[in-house]
Amino acid sequence: MEMVLALPLSLELFGLGMASILGSILVARFGWKMVFYVGADLAVTGLLLSGGADSMQLLGIARLLTGIGSGLVFFALRSLVNSEHDIIIRNQGFSHFYSGMTAGTAVGAVFGGALAERIGYSPVFLVSALFVVIVVVFQLIFLKQPSIAKSNTALHLAPRLGMGQALRLLITDPHNLALFLLIVFPAYIAAAFTFYYFPLFAESQGLSTGTIGLFIIFGSLCVIYLGPVLTNYIGRSVGSHRGMFIGTIFCGGGLILFGLLGDLPWAVLAIITMGIAEGFSVPAQNDVFLQSKVALEAGEDQAISYYDLLGNLGEMLGPLAFAAAITISTLSGPLFIGCIIMSFGVLFFFITRHHATTPAAGATT
Repeated sequence: MEMVLALPLSLELFGLGMASILGSILVARFGWKMVFYVGADLAVTGLLLSGGADSMQLLGIARLLTGIGSGLVFFALRSLVNSEHDIIIRNQGFSHFYSGMTAGTAVGAVFGGALAERIGYSPVFLVSALFVVIVVVFQLIFLKQPSIAKSNTALHLAPRLGMGQALRLLITDPHNLALFLLIVFPAYIAAAFTFYYFPLFAESQGLSTGTIGLFIIFGSLCVIYLGPVLTNYIGRSVGSHRGMFIGTIFCGGGLILFGLLGDLPWAVLAIITMGIAEGFSVPAQNDVFLQSKVALEAGEDQAISYYDLLGNLGEMLGPLAFAAAITISTLSGPLFIGCIIMSFGVLFFFITRHHATTPAAGATT
C-alpha cells in the first residue's frame, strides 16, 4: 500500500528531472519567457487533472504533468538569474531563488494541509492552480526582462558539448560518479523523510494535518535562516568537500537517532538536523560539482541541468525507498537508511580526499 501511495509523488519528481533536460534545450531556442509560460500551462493542467482524478493511474499522470510544468518554470527562472553579469547580484539571486523554493514548499505544506482539513483534498489542487495563474500575472507585471537574455560570458566560456557527450562524461568520470552515488543520491533520498515518511508517522501518532505542516515548515526555516550563515562559515573554515561530509553526519545521524529511539520528538529532531544539513550541504555539493571536469568541459548551464536531473532522480527514488523501508519496520527502515547515508559519506570522504577543495575555494561571498 505504501508503494502505491508513493508512486504519484515519485512520478512528479521524475517529471521535474525530465524538465531539467528539456528546459536547457528549450531556453536556448525560445528564451526563458516561452519556457516559463509553457511550464505554467502544464502545471495548471496537471493540478486540474489532480483535483478531478478518480483513479491512481490518472493521478499519476496528473502529477507527472505537474512535475514537468513546475520544473520548466523553475528552470526558466533559474536561467533568468543565470543571465546576470554581476557575480554578486547573481549569487544573491540564486540565494533568494533557493530560499523562495524552500519557503514556498514549506508554506504550501502548511496552507494546503490546513485547507484540506476544511474543504477536502481535491479542491486544494484547484486552489494550487489558481496560485500558478497568480504567479504568471506577477511575472507579466514585474519581470519584464527580454525573453532571450544576453549570455553571461563568464558562465559560458566552456564549449557546449552534445547532450550524449555531456551525459557520458558525467557518468564515466570517477569523481562525479562517487559524488552522485555516495552523496547526492542519498541526500535527496533522505529528503523524503520530511515530506513523505514524517507525515505518515506523525499522523499515526495522532497529529493533525495542520500540525504536521507546522513541523515541516520549522525544518524549512532552518534551511532559510541557518543555511546562508553556515554555508559561509563552513566554506571559509573547512571547505566544501568537508562541508558535504559534515552534512552527511547531520542527516544520517538524525535518522539513526530516530530509528533507535522512535518517539515523535526524535522525528522532529531529525527534521531539524536534516534542514540544517540541507542548508549548507546542498551549496557545498553544487560547489564541488561545478569544479569538476564535466562542468569545465560542458559549460555551467548544461552541467547544472544534468546535476538537477540526477538530483531529481534521487528525489523520485526517495519516497519509494522509504515506502520499501516501512514494509520492513517503521523504525528499522529509517535506521537502515541513516546508517547507509553515514557510511557512504565516510567512504566518499576517504576515496576523494585528494580532490578536496580548500577553505578558500569553498568560501562563498
